[in-house]
Amino acid sequence: MKKFMINKLLEVQKFTTEKLKTEWVIFVSDMLVALLSLYVSLRILLGKDIQTLQMTFILKHCLVFALISFALFSWIRSDQGASRYITLEKIPGILGCAVLANLFYHPLMLLMGNLPPLTPILNTVLFMTGLLLPRLLAPFWRRDEIKTNTIELSPKIPVIVVGYNEQIGSYLRKNETNPADKAAFPYRLEGILLNHPLNTDDIPPSFPVLGMVNDFVSIVQKLSLEGREPKRLLITQESLNHLPLRQILLKFQGRGILSLRFEISPATQEVTLRPLHIEDLLGKASLELSDDSHMSLTADSSWQDIQSLIDSSRVLITGVHDPVIHQLAYHIAGFYPKHLIMVDPSEHALAALKTKFDQLYPDVLCDYIIGSVTDHEIIDRLVETQHPQIIIHGDRVTHPDLIAPNIKTVVQKNILSPLHFAAQIQRAGARLFVLVNPQTPTLLSKIISVLVSQQLQTLDQISAKKHPTRYLVINSCEIWNNLDSTTSFWTEQLNQGLKIVVPSPDAYSYIISAEEAARTILQAIVKALADERTKGQILHLSGGEPSRFLELLRSLSLLNGLIPEIDVKVDFSGESLSAMPIETTDLLHSLTSGVTMGETHSSLQTQDNDLVAKLLDLVEKGQTSKIVSLLEKISLVVENTDTVLPLNRAG
Repeated sequence: MKKFMINKLLEVQKFTTEKLKTEWVIFVSDMLVALLSLYVSLRILLGKDIQTLQMTFILKHCLVFALISFALFSWIRSDQGASRYITLEKIPGILGCAVLANLFYHPLMLLMGNLPPLTPILNTVLFMTGLLLPRLLAPFWRRDEIKTNTIELSPKIPVIVVGYNEQIGSYLRKNETNPADKAAFPYRLEGILLNHPLNTDDIPPSFPVLGMVNDFVSIVQKLSLEGREPKRLLITQESLNHLPLRQILLKFQGRGILSLRFEISPATQEVTLRPLHIEDLLGKASLELSDDSHMSLTADSSWQDIQSLIDSSRVLITGVHDPVIHQLAYHIAGFYPKHLIMVDPSEHALAALKTKFDQLYPDVLCDYIIGSVTDHEIIDRLVETQHPQIIIHGDRVTHPDLIAPNIKTVVQKNILSPLHFAAQIQRAGARLFVLVNPQTPTLLSKIISVLVSQQLQTLDQISAKKHPTRYLVINSCEIWNNLDSTTSFWTEQLNQGLKIVVPSPDAYSYIISAEEAARTILQAIVKALADERTKGQILHLSGGEPSRFLELLRSLSLLNGLIPEIDVKVDFSGESLSAMPIETTDLLHSLTSGVTMGETHSSLQTQDNDLVAKLLDLVEKGQTSKIVSLLEKISLVVENTDTVLPLNRAG
């Protein structure tokens, strides 16, 4: 009963706020025309004999006819919408109601008293003439009315909203009730689909609920039979996280129907609509701690916490050439830090960010430093002069095929630089140091990652009032269109008509977009700072639901205007991406005695940390050459035994 009353209250509020004053004036004038037309009809037919009738008798007939007309015209308004009542395209319906009003009035005329039999016929002609005249002459009275009618005459595109929250509802209500936004929002909402059933305490949406997302196909078929087939899908971020929706989108796009996505700015909370991209169909990122516990992320509360963390802070970011770090810099700039410093050896990456930030965030103080983190003088000078409070370190060698041939550079950039950076900012009293690690599909890169992560975990565990700096290590998964990604050249291959090779028809990957990874990392940072369980823990960024390669290829083809299986050439290599855990006991025994280290597809399991301890001892002594020599031995043994860790995907 409570829900029913709330629904009715919302409907009444919506009904009254959407009406224009001019529509009510015309509605009332039509009822006066009904009264006048019947009186004139009687006057013409009876002539002077009308004086023999009592005025109450005449007014009774006129009032009955006006009430019949009122009922029929009210039905038009509620059935077809008040905004269409005054438009010329509904003139046939209005004239039809004029005829119906006289047909209903005729038997009542006989019951109430004898009148000339030609009264309904003459009244119909006069009533139709009285209705037409103001509508035909209105454009000549005010030029503004011509523009209004032109907008009203343009057909609205029927749409369905998939997924709903109050922020989206507020955006829809604003665009439906504000005439100034009708040109920018040329859609007619047929209804919404919910991701999950409403709870008893939830306030129902103020729009028609068609059903659940899983019933999409049957709902569209029903709307098609009613002549209300949707031409657009307006999709929320929450809906894109549901795997069935990807399959729905493929069917929907195959029928030539476009899909648009609601995008909400994290900083301004402004809602906009944009075309759907392939990145929107990838998995949603999630985070787990190194002790296998899961960290829940709620976007609604996290953005306010991120604003509090970044606002009026000095932030230093390294490695903005990486897609994830690039997106992190973009999001952080949107929260208006006090000072944003970006360090990268790539002039191109810094120039691209500078061009973007000069246009979008001219009020944010930004410094763009061309340099490598291996140059400790640059790092020391920045820490000493700029006093950064938040450091996000992402300048690392990430491509697995480039690590072994460049061991010396890898040692400098992936081991020595982050540890030196961490020590410097601890002395400077920074609040936060975040190390963003890429996926590590090879044994060598995993050893390096464990080495650095253990040191930062130790620093994070001992952080206290004396050393307040928090250290977070976030391991990211495979990123869409990253240099390491299998899918990095798919778009280019599709545009050139080249054949795309995938391992098997069932191959999939836990892959996410760089934007999704950046947003999740920011939310994870504020959650980790507020949660004592994350002390000394590593955060693992995963891709949530797996994305099948063939499904992604079909989506990418449709978004590029191509027909799957016809315009797209796909071949299968037959390579299996699924592998059993690799035992590396013999490999590590050949390097150091008494060391046993097992390796699985998910993480590096160590039963003896002698190898890592030896590497850490060499780091503390500054013996870079011995570190390089030891890692080269590991690299040679791995290459000779053809040992490669499986990627985080299966076939």
